[in-house]
Amino acid sequence: MRITGARRTRLGLAAGLLIALTWFPGCSLVANMAVNSIAGLLAEGEAVFRSDDDLDLVKAPLANNLWLMETMLETSPEHREILLSATKGFLLFTYGFVEPDLFELDFTQFEEKQAVRRRAARLYRRATGYGMRGLEVNHSGIEARLRSSPETAAAELEAEDAALALWTGTALGAWIAMDTDNPEATADLSLMGALLHRSRELDDTVDDGVVYDYLMLYEVSRIGGSVERAREFYEHALEIGPERLPVLWSSWAESGSVASGDRGEFEALLRQALDFDIDGEPGSRLVNQIAQERAAWLLRNVDDYFLDDMQNQ
Repeated sequence: MRITGARRTRLGLAAGLLIALTWFPGCSLVANMAVNSIAGLLAEGEAVFRSDDDLDLVKAPLANNLWLMETMLETSPEHREILLSATKGFLLFTYGFVEPDLFELDFTQFEEKQAVRRRAARLYRRATGYGMRGLEVNHSGIEARLRSSPETAAAELEAEDAALALWTGTALGAWIAMDTDNPEATADLSLMGALLHRSRELDDTVDDGVVYDYLMLYEVSRIGGSVERAREFYEHALEIGPERLPVLWSSWAESGSVASGDRGEFEALLRQALDFDIDGEPGSRLVNQIAQERAAWLLRNVDDYFLDDMQNQ
């Protein structure tokens, strides 16, 4: 990744504004100016992270970015743009740099795996919280209404809420998946679905139509879900998001192929993900590399996902 002169200038500006934010906390005018000026750079920073191909190089700057967002939210707690960036940032960091720790542990290391899951759950919960705060800005009290009547409350959301609904629902789903110590967590799956479906109704083009990726996972995960309906979401996602094919192939293998008991499809999709040239889609290098590492681990542990096949051999 090359940092151009213009980008260096913008990063230098961000650093200067951060100093103002840190050293003049009592001056609300200066602090608010700093927050508003940096907010636009955060979205650009996300794009830079996603285009990098070195996970180790990205980890520390991304963590620093998250700290910066939380610092700014102390000054401007209702800044929707930063709340959205924090939701997406904690999702990316946890999926890319916390969950993969599970791959390094043997199945006998139960306590260690649980510790990683608990950490991931805490970070996904934090991402969900920032998303909910973003929705609360224009819809006071909506979190309580969403939890008591998800579909009715989600109908209150408007076009400008589409991105927050998408990423809050996604963060919630990730939190549920990791919170294995909480048997009641699955009750929130309906809330995840309500947010994702409402986002799709409002604007299904947000972030290149990624809502279909997560609707696919939701449909497979929910009680009474339809693998056939999930496959429809998956196939639509393939059509509109070719730049993230390794992510889609790996996700469908881990969810839809496993749910269908289709070991052949599982292995074929993961091999496709590994053969994909991530440099061909520079804007998605990071997430595709993460998907490839996950695909490699899934292939190494295929027998854990298709136990019946092993018993029948």
